[in-house]
Amino acid sequence: MLVRAFWLTVSCLLPLPWIVLDLWTSHIAPAVMAAVVAGLAAFIGFVREDLAWRVYRAWNRRLVRPFAAAGSAAVLAICYSVVVVAAKAGARQDAVADPRSSWVPRRSLPIDAYPALFDGAREDAASAGWIGNYIRWAKRTHNLWAISLLPFLAILKLLSEDEPQASHANIYTLF
Repeated sequence: MLVRAFWLTVSCLLPLPWIVLDLWTSHIAPAVMAAVVAGLAAFIGFVREDLAWRVYRAWNRRLVRPFAAAGSAAVLAICYSVVVVAAKAGARQDAVADPRSSWVPRRSLPIDAYPALFDGAREDAASAGWIGNYIRWAKRTHNLWAISLLPFLAILKLLSEDEPQASHANIYTLF
């Protein structure tokens, strides 16, 4: 179904040069040619589905994945720069006893808090989703600057691959 939708979209976009030519010259011949090209491309895609699959895979391999990888790298660079700027600006600098170090000893979390490594109400955490939990954590810890990363995290999610890559390194055989 996905390949047919892709092929139908390509079939609709393929005659665009003839449509532009039609608008530019005001002749009927380019419009007829555009309709013939769109119909023929759609027909070929539905009759030869193997061809549509090959074009779809080539599209993903040659165009979509490289652009998504470049976009992910750019968004990660923006996220890292936001974190660095926030750190240099002194985000959440608590008063510490030793001015040479910002290390502050902390108590251990209770055992039931370890699935969510922040000490929040677990009933609310499940209903709020990760974005609500993230915003609540940012408010509670006075790291409001971290909320500015949310749009970039959403873009990273959109740019990530839909299919998880199989990892054969962590497969164990029990005898």
